Amino acid sequence: MRELRDGPSGEGRLIIRRPTRFALFVLGIWLALVPLAASAHARFEGSTPASGAEVQQAPALVTLRFDDDVEISLGSLHVLDAGGVDRALGAPYHPGGNTHNVEVRTPTLAPGGYTVVWQVVADDGHIGNGRFAFGIGVPAAILPATGETALGPGTTAVIAVLRFALLAALLIGAGLALGAMLVVRAPATAPVSMLEFGSWLVVAFVAFVDIRVQSVITGGSLVAALNTRYGVLHLTLTFGALLAAIAVSGGRRRWELLITAAIVALLSESLGGHAAGGAQPVVGVIFDAVHLLAAATWIGVLLTTLMVTDIVDVRRTSNVATFAVVALVLTAVKQVLQNVSSLGALWTSAYGLEVCAKIVLLAIVVAIAFQSRRRVSEGAVAVAGTVRLEVLLLTVVIAVTAVLVDSHPPH
Repeated sequence: MRELRDGPSGEGRLIIRRPTRFALFVLGIWLALVPLAASAHARFEGSTPASGAEVQQAPALVTLRFDDDVEISLGSLHVLDAGGVDRALGAPYHPGGNTHNVEVRTPTLAPGGYTVVWQVVADDGHIGNGRFAFGIGVPAAILPATGETALGPGTTAVIAVLRFALLAALLIGAGLALGAMLVVRAPATAPVSMLEFGSWLVVAFVAFVDIRVQSVITGGSLVAALNTRYGVLHLTLTFGALLAAIAVSGGRRRWELLITAAIVALLSESLGGHAAGGAQPVVGVIFDAVHLLAAATWIGVLLTTLMVTDIVDVRRTSNVATFAVVALVLTAVKQVLQNVSSLGALWTSAYGLEVCAKIVLLAIVVAIAFQSRRRVSEGAVAVAGTVRLEVLLLTVVIAVTAVLVDSHPPH
C-alpha cells in the first residue's frame, strides 16, 4: 500500500501508489455513507380501528401507532366517508404527548365504509404516508394498498441525490480541514483548495434545499418545515456550512471560526438523524458523531496527502489514518448490528440486498485498483482505462448508498 523512501534530507518520504490511494478513498466513502444512509425510519405499526376491521360502534377517535417519534406539523390524518368527505374534527395531535402516536377526533359517524389517509414526517426527515379502510356495521373496503405506502420513484430519487450530495460535501469539507490540521507539518502553510471552499457551499445549499423539498413533498409551507426538528437542524447546518465557507475564503483558513463551524455542521447532521430519536439518544448521537468525524478524518488525510504531498508529515498520516479506520469499523459494526436483526436478513430484505450489492461492487473496485497498481510502472497512460472504470464503479457504489436512504432496515 505504501513505501518509505529516503529523500535528499534523509527523511522518510511516503510514496503511495495512485490506484491504492484511490481504492482507500473509495473504501472510506463507502464505510462513511453506509451506516449514515441506512438509518432506520419511523414505521407504521397499527391503528385503532385496525386496518380492514368491521366495528359495530362508531369510534370517537382514530389513532395511528408508529415505532418511533413522528412530526405532525407537516403531517395530516383524514377520515374519508364513501363520498370522499373528510369527517375528521380538527387537526391531528399526539395523544397524551406520546410522539409515537398520532390521533384525530371524529364526530358520531354513520354506518358505512371509511378510508383513513395519513402522512407523517419522522424525526430523521423521512416522509411516510399510507391509507387503510374500516367499516362501521359493514365490511371494510378492499384497497389496492393498505398500511404504509412508499413514495414515488421520482421523489425517492430526489431525496437520494440530495442526501448523497450533502454527505459527500460535508465529509470532504470537514475532512480537508482535519487533514490540514493533523498531517501537514505547518498547518498554516496548507493551501486552501476550491474543493474545500466549494464543498462547504454545496453543504449550505443542499441543506436548505432539502428543507424546501420536504415542505413541497408534504404539501406544507416552508415555515412549517422549519418548525420541525429536522428543519431546525438543517437550517443550523446551513448556517454552519456558510460560516465554514467564510472561514476558508480568501485563500487562508481562519482556524477558530472554521473549527467552530465544522463542529456545528457535524453535530447538526448527527442530531438530525435517527440516532437522536432512538432508545438511547445520547449514545446514538455519540456513535454517529464519532463515525462522521472518523470518516471525514480518513478521507481528509488521504485527500491532503494527494494534494500537498511535499508538506505532509508521512508518519503522522499513517498513524491518523489507522486510528480513523479503527473508529470507522467499530462504529459501522455497531450500527449494522443495530439495523440488521440476523445474517439471513441480508438476503431476505430489500435493505440487505442493497447492502450486499454494495459489498460486491466495492470488491470489484478494490480488485481493479490492485490490477492498476501492478501496471503503475508502465506509466499513467497504461492505467488510465482502469482508473476510469474505478471511477464509474465508485459512482454506482455511491448511488446504491444513496438509495438506502429510503430503505427500511430489517430490525
